[in-house]
Amino acid sequence: LRARHERSLGMLGIRLICSCGRKFVTHHDLRGGHTRNCGGRNFVVEKKAVVTTPECVLCEHRPVCLRGYMSHLRSRHGTTLKENGIYLRCSCGTKITCSSSVGSHGVTCDRRKFTVKRRNESTSMERGARNEEQADSDAHCDITEQMVEDTVEE
Repeated sequence: LRARHERSLGMLGIRLICSCGRKFVTHHDLRGGHTRNCGGRNFVVEKKAVVTTPECVLCEHRPVCLRGYMSHLRSRHGTTLKENGIYLRCSCGTKITCSSSVGSHGVTCDRRKFTVKRRNESTSMERGARNEEQADSDAHCDITEQMVEDTVEE
C-alpha cells in the first residue's frame, strides 16, 4: 500500500486482523516478528468505522499516535509543532508542545487519542474568563468614550 499508493493503513482507515486475532494498524506492527512467532499467515482487512487520529495540518496523512504525529511533521515536512503554531492535546488533558513532552508524558494514558489545536485556541474555561474581562474592558471603554463626548460638547 505504502509503496504503490503512497498511503498507509492508518491513512486509509483500515487495519489488518491476523487469524490469531491480533490487530495491526501500521506496517511497523507487522515488522515486529509477529509472522515468525504466530502460525497465522492469513490477514483479514477491516475498515475502521471512525478514524480517531486527526489529519496532519499540512497534508492528508493521519499519524496514529502523538510521537508519530511529531515524527511525521519533522521527517515529511521538515517542521515542528511550534513552527506551525499548533499543539497536541492528549485525551488525558496534557498539552504537548514539543517532542520532549511526549517522551516525558506518562505511559498510562492512550496516546492514540489526541486532538490538534492552534496556539490561539484555548479551553472553554479560559475563554469564559477572558470574555468576562473583555466585557468589563468594553464597558469601561464605552464609559470613557461617553465622557469624552460630553467634554467635547461643553
